[in-house]
Amino acid sequence: MKDADSWFQEGMHHIEMSYHADYHSELVGDLESALAAFDQALALQPAHADSLAERAVALARLDRHEEAIAAFAQAIRQRPENAELRLLRARSLNRLGRHEEALVACDEVLVRRAEDAEALYLRALALDALGRNDAALETWDRFLQRPDPRSFYVNRTRARLARAAGLAKAGRHAEAVAGVLEVIRDDEGFSAERDLHAVLRTIDAAREAYASYLASKADDALAWIRAGQTYIRAGLVAESQKAYETATRVAPANADAWWGVAEAMAGAGRRAESIAMFDEALRLKPGYLGVKARREVVLREIALAKDADDSKRPGARP
Repeated sequence: MKDADSWFQEGMHHIEMSYHADYHSELVGDLESALAAFDQALALQPAHADSLAERAVALARLDRHEEAIAAFAQAIRQRPENAELRLLRARSLNRLGRHEEALVACDEVLVRRAEDAEALYLRALALDALGRNDAALETWDRFLQRPDPRSFYVNRTRARLARAAGLAKAGRHAEAVAGVLEVIRDDEGFSAERDLHAVLRTIDAAREAYASYLASKADDALAWIRAGQTYIRAGLVAESQKAYETATRVAPANADAWWGVAEAMAGAGRRAESIAMFDEALRLKPGYLGVKARREVVLREIALAKDADDSKRPGARP
């Protein structure tokens, strides 16, 4: 018959399997199996500290944060000086919008691990969510002075953008513009940053900074193509089209620039006009599979829209 330690080891085997299977269908099954094993261990030994801790982590990974918070509290009672458990609990509290409690948990971590980068990051997020802008700014500054913790959950670019947003809220307009511009200049691959997209949607200072950056790249087609990508992901379709059109003027033989114009036009509902732009991209780069596939999708959308209009006309058959 297995003892508590054996059940714990079985649970850890499932945990290890789930880390290898992340983003695949096995993930939930492995974590559920891990939970079952930890429950068996705790049935035999209710104060089994390792099982309590790993059970809480598994619940958090399953996004069962209410249960995870309670489980972390149990685990912390067994290991009151364990800062990592308090940090993980703070993360779950923030996820549920329980920001006051998250703030307390972060401060408990910082008492034990002064200037812990992830605790500062989560603390700043909580303060920002609570509308305590000055305290959030001070905490972002403390976080950004720390070495990069290289955590999946901590994003320095997001922190820099959140700080810039806080400066804008505080009326420190010039500093906000400088902060966003610094991020843009330092992160050439930033077009994939969803937080930059959010900032561009909501903060005038960010758009001004970005426009200033692009003005310094007047003859750089790649910068304008990236701008088109970033704007369209931010939902700023008109700005995206202008950026791609600038790229076509700077580099008229660049098929990607014409493809971008086509996508922006289609995104603005100008599907029929976009076909000519797709065609120009294909003229410059015959057989371009991505362009061909998107052109076919837009043609189908045009046909569906036409069918829908025809069905609304008087005398149309149902």
